[in-house]
Amino acid sequence: MTSMMEPEDSNNMQAIIEKLTAQVSHPSELDAATKNLSMPAFLLNFYFATLQDLSPIGKAIYIPVQITEREGGRKSLFYLDQGEEVLAGIYVTDQGGVMLRYIKRVTGDSLPAQTGDIYSLRITSREGKAFFQGQGNLEMIDPSIGKGTFMFTGTSKATEALIVPQVISTVADCECFSLICGHPQQF
Repeated sequence: MTSMMEPEDSNNMQAIIEKLTAQVSHPSELDAATKNLSMPAFLLNFYFATLQDLSPIGKAIYIPVQITEREGGRKSLFYLDQGEEVLAGIYVTDQGGVMLRYIKRVTGDSLPAQTGDIYSLRITSREGKAFFQGQGNLEMIDPSIGKGTFMFTGTSKATEALIVPQVISTVADCECFSLICGHPQQF
């Protein structure tokens, strides 16, 4: 199977390194330089990393962005304002590629979100190329611990086929995701 996610092109990586080194003469300048180049750092919590099957793309490790008010973190999905989108996490594929997972609250104005609120999910390359786009409803299971389920229906750009359903189960907003899973996972 040919993967849509290829390892980072060495020429592209060399160009990025050259741009970065042109702006940096001391390690203390790295943070400002990466922000200036639109490559900001994010707080990824590898303790919640999970192996995911993103068929037909392949297997990947999903690493969520930490929920925190610190720079590089994100808000809880249940506390997004209508129209607000966050980088929820990244996938590192078994082909050496990296994909970004964005979740956006489409409807609802209560905080926290309620059962029936609609969210959208998109998975892209770092360059913004879309691999999956979908929408789904939130089913809040236990708001006291942040446990809920999203059932996403959408289109995989890997196959241009409708994939139904996509599932994200959350416990304290740490998601598990599968493009092919048919039932929410319970934790």
